[in-house]
Amino acid sequence: MIEKKENNFGDFSNLDFDFIESIYSSFNYLIWEKNRFTSIVMIIFSIIVTIIIFFIGLYDLWPLGVFILILYFGYFYIKAKNHFFENFAEKNNLKYQSSISLKEVKGSLFKVDDFKKISNAITGNFKNKKARFFHYEYKDYKLTVFEIFFKKTNFPYILLQSKRMIKFGDYDYRKKTKKEIEINLENEFKRNYSLFGREGYAIEVMQIFTTDFLRFLKEENSNFSIELKEDRMYIYDDIVVKNKRQFQELCEVTEEIINKIAPLLKRLKNDFEALHPYFNKEKSY
Repeated sequence: MIEKKENNFGDFSNLDFDFIESIYSSFNYLIWEKNRFTSIVMIIFSIIVTIIIFFIGLYDLWPLGVFILILYFGYFYIKAKNHFFENFAEKNNLKYQSSISLKEVKGSLFKVDDFKKISNAITGNFKNKKARFFHYEYKDYKLTVFEIFFKKTNFPYILLQSKRMIKFGDYDYRKKTKKEIEINLENEFKRNYSLFGREGYAIEVMQIFTTDFLRFLKEENSNFSIELKEDRMYIYDDIVVKNKRQFQELCEVTEEIINKIAPLLKRLKNDFEALHPYFNKEKSY
């Protein structure tokens, strides 16, 4: 039975990319089209400040004029990122939020470090499930995350971690989980991935991350890591999406992942429910 959509938002599997190019095109629009006069004034002002500094002999202060421009253009670069994703969401009937609370997400990666934030969140549907795209920043790392909601399923903690995704593995956040085991992979995948799961669920984990599925990910040459936890699936990408091409690639590969993995997750739902009373006595993990 097809799940009913929770809202009237658009679908990530049917997006229109024709009208967008990149954050840099949004930046150029804001600087040279929407605020052309102000930009010209700021450039002239910066030059005048620099000339005055040299004229009065305060040579150590010559970077001040450049600093003024850096602040001005930096401000509009930040606005350009918001403009790019807000415009994209509006054109595709998706919900845009410049930031969301960390309390709204459940993945283990969101529990590490003191400084962390979520920005440019876009909410819609994906294959009749609620889905959300956003940028996540912690420490000095920035990632793109795709979150899919499985409201009728309670997953045990499972992580397929890409070893090529350095940002994901730099911090050993996995120590924060309980009763976690590493599941042995075949030799052809050990160089690319590590697989972890909740103790007692190894058979079910291997039914999800089959040889065929791992080979598909490897052949795609993506650095994606995939985490299942409670009612969510997270697909982590180690780049920050900034243009149409990157956005399209992420959505296309995500759709292939969902097409391959969703039927297995649906079939294993009852198995998870049967195992939870034995292996999931703690409320959180």
